[in-house]
Amino acid sequence: AHAGPVTGVAVVRDGAGFAVLSASLDRTLQRWEPGKGDPRHVRLATEAACLAATADGGVVLTGGGTRYRGPDLTDPFGLRVERWDGRTLAAAAGPLAGHGRVVRALAVSADGRYA
Repeated sequence: AHAGPVTGVAVVRDGAGFAVLSASLDRTLQRWEPGKGDPRHVRLATEAACLAATADGGVVLTGGGTRYRGPDLTDPFGLRVERWDGRTLAAAAGPLAGHGRVVRALAVSADGRYA
């Protein structure tokens, strides 16, 4: 369970069933597969204000940032979009940086190539 408010949820296909992905202000991204135990999670660099995923769950994006100086001194406010493998929750490629404000909404193309 998340320790803070949930800011994004996506239900995706998972073989014959489905999985639920969620992001939160507690700086976590979680994947829950009903009937398969506790959710898996990964710690995010900043608070997640939004989430988007492809229907197959292969690509997940989280966006957000903080208004205070974060732990990543190369991007002090964490104003970026991060890309994840939605099946393993492994980071995929580098973050999409360069945003001037907190990222509060996301969309991803069906093939996961465009955000």
